[in-house]
Amino acid sequence: FNYYMKTFLHSAFALILSLFASSPLIGIDAQMVTTDTMRKETYYVVQCLENIHYNNQSIQKLDMNQVVEEYVTQYDMHHLFFLQKEVDQFKTRFAPTLELYLRQGNTFPAFEIFTNFLDVANERFDWVDHRLDESFDFTIEDYYTPDRRKLPWPADHKAASHLWEQRIKYELLNELLGQ
Repeated sequence: FNYYMKTFLHSAFALILSLFASSPLIGIDAQMVTTDTMRKETYYVVQCLENIHYNNQSIQKLDMNQVVEEYVTQYDMHHLFFLQKEVDQFKTRFAPTLELYLRQGNTFPAFEIFTNFLDVANERFDWVDHRLDESFDFTIEDYYTPDRRKLPWPADHKAASHLWEQRIKYELLNELLGQ
């Protein structure tokens, strides 16, 4: 039961952060800052989870490394955009102080991770766009796992590009076979 409760709380905080970072009110070019409304709402959610929720569990007991990882997963569910070292850097940078950020209603970590995601996603989309201009070799025996949620993030850019190469071939084959 405690495991499920902790999982719920980790997901709840990751969701709170993702709602603010990806809010439609924020333009891609807009400066991402915590507004007074966001601060109050974040503070209120923390208070509700600690005082009103039936478990009455302090966020101090949460594994903030897991909260950061679940937040990153909100954007990179299939572990294709971020590298493992980037996820580790987010944990190192934000997990030790995330409780304080949340108690203060400060969504800075969410904005930082989201902005980084936009950057790596745009870089990867440019890569895919250029790669689609080249031919693909479907004679090579290969294997791709479409659901990568439980698999690690790629270790480096070469591994990420290989995953994307496989993903593109997988999508192209599905499209051809579906016709």
